Amino acid sequence: MRPPAPGHADISTSESGPQNPLYIYVFVPRLAFSFARVASAPSLATPNFGLQEPTTKMPSHANIPLFYRIALLWYEPLASGLGAYLVLFEPDKYLNSFVPPSYASRSHTDDILLNQLAAAFVYVSLSQGVLLRYTNDITIWKIVNACLLGWDFILLYSIWFGLDKQGRLGLAEIRGDDWGVIGATFGMTLIRSALCLGVGFQKEKVRGKRQ
Repeated sequence: MRPPAPGHADISTSESGPQNPLYIYVFVPRLAFSFARVASAPSLATPNFGLQEPTTKMPSHANIPLFYRIALLWYEPLASGLGAYLVLFEPDKYLNSFVPPSYASRSHTDDILLNQLAAAFVYVSLSQGVLLRYTNDITIWKIVNACLLGWDFILLYSIWFGLDKQGRLGLAEIRGDDWGVIGATFGMTLIRSALCLGVGFQKEKVRGKRQ
């Protein structure tokens, strides 16, 4: 095999994958920069020659129902931040809200998964508490929360799975802690679904003008 030309990194691959990870630092930032340029380019839509048809637009950030703003900008970021704190610093208390201490105890190998769960909690907290405050675009609100619906459904499945494996699906075996977790998770799933469906929003008519 010929040696690489001067000034060029060796990014040849073998059966086990790339031999030099330098391509990550060279091509990935360049690709991200290209996407950023495309995203910031002016729209290439066909001109309407001064005529604009009546359109319908979604309300601005100020017109988002107060219920959604309280739930998504305040409650969920704080609840997810609390979840991250419990997982990192009081993991036993967090696990006891799902599994009674008499059923199982935490092992050190569980901490690996708990730390990864904390990262997910932090992501949810920041995406809701920071990103949604930054943008007025209702579409962004819907996209973010539509993606987080996957998180909600997996959480609901994990709650059911845990209760089933513990033999505690009967109403008599479900504790107050379990009901709290079920109610909070199911409630946020309903709120997020309602937002994505546009429940509670009023569309505004905007009439075009002849220029």
